[in-house]
Amino acid sequence: MTILKDVLCSNIDFSGLIRLLNDALTLNQRSNMLDLVMKCLWKLLKQITNWMNNKDYTWNLNDILTEFNAFMIAHPISSFKDKDLTSLKTIKTVIHSLVYGLGPDAIMNALAAMPEVRNAEAGIYLTKLVEREKNKLNEKKNRSPNAENNN
Repeated sequence: MTILKDVLCSNIDFSGLIRLLNDALTLNQRSNMLDLVMKCLWKLLKQITNWMNNKDYTWNLNDILTEFNAFMIAHPISSFKDKDLTSLKTIKTVIHSLVYGLGPDAIMNALAAMPEVRNAEAGIYLTKLVEREKNKLNEKKNRSPNAENNN
């Protein structure tokens, strides 16, 4: 884990780790590989706000969303019944962090260019997540002091 201490986040990190998480789950057993991949994702998630604030960094959402879609195809939410939910919660946290950090519009723009993802379970989940985030942003705007002065 020391390797990840000062690592710069890249699309390869997230998309590659999502693929590894998918592969580890496909092994159909609780393994050291699965634990290690989740720990790496958690470590990157702790640092994600630093990379979100870096304007020089470009996120390749297509790669990340493609891997998320592959994960959801191989392991739909319904398949986690009576299973450990940690890996599902981890992947959902990664996606939620991207929606929150990059904004709903960036996610929807990437999703619009990917019909294979948009029409799958991953796309449906992302659309609901984006709508929820848009609603939160609208509520914050409505609660701002300027909004109260206009009423």
